[in-house]
Amino acid sequence: MIFGYHNLWIYNTFLLVQLPLILRLIHSMTWSKGLRTWGKWLLALRIIVTLGEIGTKSFTEELYNSTALLDGTIVTGLFVVLLFTLSNEDLEPIYHSPKFWVALAFVLFYGPTIPLYGLITYLTERNVRLASQLYVINDILFILFYSILIMVLSRMIPAGMKVIKHVG
Repeated sequence: MIFGYHNLWIYNTFLLVQLPLILRLIHSMTWSKGLRTWGKWLLALRIIVTLGEIGTKSFTEELYNSTALLDGTIVTGLFVVLLFTLSNEDLEPIYHSPKFWVALAFVLFYGPTIPLYGLITYLTERNVRLASQLYVINDILFILFYSILIMVLSRMIPAGMKVIKHVG
């Protein structure tokens, strides 16, 4: 809550736009048509799940947990595949590539959120205090995620941001 008002509408709004933006990032990072096609099909599945939650949950008072869990699964899966794809693209060590660090940041943040949000959803019905205490794990993952992204961006800006974008 912010100033006594529910702020879940902010999270739910973010959930509606985050996956398409992340899929666009993946699209810009790889030549893999298979990965791009899977992204489109998974986005279609996610739209169906989100529409179901919109029809059954309050936008301002309930978090769209199923959408959050599905997004975490999709993002983790696609970035793991992207990591394997990147490992086969270059002859230099993968950790020299900013794409590797971006992908790793997404896997490290979204991967643990799958069991974490599932556990929080389960505990919310049984022990709200414990469920709210588990959010500290999300805060730690959040700091790790953005620290890695800031590190990558700080190295990319002097290079003219060209190290992450494919042409074509």
